[in-house]
Amino acid sequence: MAQYIEQADCIACGECQRRCPTGAIAAGTNWFTIQPEKCIDCRICAETCPEGAVHDGAEVWPAPKPRRVYRVIAEKCIGCSLCARVCPAKAITGEIKKPYTVDPDKCVGCGLCAEKCRKDALEQVGEPKAERPYVIDPAVCVSCGLCASHCPAGVIHGEEPPYNYELRDVVRTPFAIQEDKCLRCGICQDWCRVGAVKLA
Repeated sequence: MAQYIEQADCIACGECQRRCPTGAIAAGTNWFTIQPEKCIDCRICAETCPEGAVHDGAEVWPAPKPRRVYRVIAEKCIGCSLCARVCPAKAITGEIKKPYTVDPDKCVGCGLCAEKCRKDALEQVGEPKAERPYVIDPAVCVSCGLCASHCPAGVIHGEEPPYNYELRDVVRTPFAIQEDKCLRCGICQDWCRVGAVKLA
């Protein structure tokens, strides 16, 4: 959908096809092509291509907007900076002993600021926080790593699928979320292109 291979640059090495988690890349006579209906825009092919032949197409997946954002209640904020120090997105700024502010464009809605604030000076705007942590269905996960690369807490782990030269196939290990450390922000679910992420 979002990627295409520049035929003039493709050397038909096949690395993109071997690494593609959804089998969206087909071999041609002298080059490879991407089937847009199967592409999930994980960009693994672009990272793998030794010639830089893979490019963004006309349609690009937009970055999901946060389900919610937080804002500082200035009347309650004492300017201790604790919220800014724990914010994984560096979305909170200000001066000591003065009310801090949250940049809604950077806020990922994880809620760490509100959990750590001793004065209840932060409130959420938008959807409520999920009551349960998120999990990844191993039967659906294609190991593209989009969820892990966008997790603000860094609690999603997995391995880039190595190419098994004996089996001539890709061996994939599904990614997994550390449920006890999940912030329940839902960003992983928003980025997952195959619907593998769900509430526990």
